[in-house]
Amino acid sequence: MVYRVFVEKKPELANDARSLLSEAKQLPGVEHLERVRILNRYDVEHITPELFDYAVKTVFSEPQVDLVTREADTDGASVFAVEYLPGQFDQRADSAAQCIQIISQGERPDVRTARVYLLYGALTDAELAAVKKHVINPVDSREASLALPETLEIRYEIPTEVETLTGFCARSDEELAQLIEERGLAMDLDDIRFCRDYFRTEQRDPTITELRMIDTNIRAVHILTKLAVQDFEKRGHGYILNVASSAGFLPGPLMATYYATKNYVLRLTQALREELRHRGSRVRVCALCPGPVDTEFNRVAGVKFSLNGLDAKRVAREAIDGLFAGRAVIVPGVTMKAMTVARHFAPDSLLVRITYHFQHKKGVK
Repeated sequence: MVYRVFVEKKPELANDARSLLSEAKQLPGVEHLERVRILNRYDVEHITPELFDYAVKTVFSEPQVDLVTREADTDGASVFAVEYLPGQFDQRADSAAQCIQIISQGERPDVRTARVYLLYGALTDAELAAVKKHVINPVDSREASLALPETLEIRYEIPTEVETLTGFCARSDEELAQLIEERGLAMDLDDIRFCRDYFRTEQRDPTITELRMIDTNIRAVHILTKLAVQDFEKRGHGYILNVASSAGFLPGPLMATYYATKNYVLRLTQALREELRHRGSRVRVCALCPGPVDTEFNRVAGVKFSLNGLDAKRVAREAIDGLFAGRAVIVPGVTMKAMTVARHFAPDSLLVRITYHFQHKKGVK
C-alpha cells in the first residue's frame, strides 16, 4: 500500500512560493497570477501505518514551521506536480528513506517525492504553460501525475532488439535535418552529416543507440566542458568532473562505439587539463573512470556485468574527494585500479582479444 502526505510551509515562512510568484509575474504574458502555494508530496510504500504516522511528524515535517495534510486543498487553483526523471537522484526521498530506516531499525521503505504547485488567479492555458516551462527543467525533471499510484515499484520493459536506422546512409541533408528534429538529437547538421559519411564507409546503417551515444558521450560532453571552462576562467576558479569509464582505457570489440566515446572523454579531459596547467589557470578538470557501478541504469538497460558493481555512493565520494585533491584520473575500486595498471604490461593486440572474450561471454553481439 502507498501512503501519501503533503507538507507545506506556514504562510509566513513560504519563501519559495513568494519567490516563484515574483518570478512568474515577470514572465511574458503572465498577467493574472495572484498567488502561489508549493507543497512537498511524499509517497511511501513498504511501511506500517504506525511508522508512517510517526514519520509524518518526525521525518517529513517540522510541526513548528510546516502544515501537514493527507489531502491537498486545491479548490480554485491550477495544479501541477513536478518529479525527478527516473534515474535522477532524489536527495529528499533518499534522506527520508534513510531516516525512517534508522527509526525502525528494519528495511528501508520506498519513498518518492514531488513538488506540487498551486496557482491562483484567472490563468489562461498559455499562462499556465509559461509557468510550467519556467519551473520544470526537462534535463532532470518532468511533470508528475496527481493520482496516487498503486505501487512505487518501477517496471521496465527490457528491449529485445535495437532499432536500426534503415536508409540512414542514403538520406539527403534535408532528411538528416528532419531526423535530428524527430529524434531530439543535440548534434547539428554538420555532425550528423559526418556520421552519415562515416557509416557509408562501413557500408551499413547505424542503430539509434550508436547515434545517441555519439550525441551524448562526445558532442554534449565537449560543448558543456568548453562552456564550463570559459565560465570558470571568468570567475577565476572552478572544478569540472567528466564521467568517462574504465572502458576508455581499452579497445572494445562488440561495444566499439561505447568504448571509443569514453576514450574521447578521457583524452579530452587529459588534454584540456594540460592546456589549463600551461596557462596557469585555477580551473581543475578531472576524469572519473569507474568500472561497473550498481545503479538503476542496470535494471533499465537489462545489463549484467562479469564483475560485481561498486556502490554508487562510494564511487561518488571517491570522485569528489579525488577532484578536490587535484587528481587527473580517478579509478574507484581496487580491482579496477589493478586492471588499469595491468594494461600497461600487455600489447593492444592482446587487450583487444581479451576484451572481445569478455564481451562475447556476456552475450554481446
